[in-house]
Amino acid sequence: MQGTGVIDHFLEVFTRYIDSGFGLLGGEVAFIATTLIVIDVTLAALFWSWGADDDIIARLVRKTLFVGVFAWLISNWNSLARIIFESFAGLGLKASGTGFTAADLLRPGKVAQTGLDAGRPLLDSISGLMGYWSFFENFIQIACMFLAWALVLFAFFILAVQLFVTLIEFKLTTLAGFVLIPFGLFGKSAFMAERVLGNVISSGIKVLVLAVIIGIGSTLFSEFTAG
Repeated sequence: MQGTGVIDHFLEVFTRYIDSGFGLLGGEVAFIATTLIVIDVTLAALFWSWGADDDIIARLVRKTLFVGVFAWLISNWNSLARIIFESFAGLGLKASGTGFTAADLLRPGKVAQTGLDAGRPLLDSISGLMGYWSFFENFIQIACMFLAWALVLFAFFILAVQLFVTLIEFKLTTLAGFVLIPFGLFGKSAFMAERVLGNVISSGIKVLVLAVIIGIGSTLFSEFTAG
């Protein structure tokens, strides 16, 4: 674990602990979902028994489908969140036309390393101008190139940190959604599930935007490095 790999190691540790939360909270989430299903179905049955003229069979089918969809969402929530992430990341990377993949976005250290690789030609140019007398003769040029190198490193470092924070935010939002999605089964608490679903999509959009920026930046600087 050296250099830019430190960022990837931190992300791996955070991800491992957050992902373990799905297993640790699975029993509680199942209990909440079961309780809300019982309450919702019981209240619905009482209202159906009072409304003798209503089509009870049609209402029962709709309620069964509704509960079934939520049960499927809860049981596959982690996989669905992964699909959402890969979809948004893939869209952003495809729009930028880069060689980055969705798996690369899970490695912020690679983004930082891209900045180091992009700035290496500037350092090589600076080293070619170094010398006892040439340093003073080319001081302005050396200073400008060094400033450009620092700006490139700073830009990619900020992108790497922003990507790290966005990935952690997406993981935490997904975990919160896993806990709150069962509340969508009961009409009075459905707003909790709706809000967290919106937050998951918002985090996915942030991933898309970062994917576009990182893709375009890496493509431009890879051409600069090749040149």
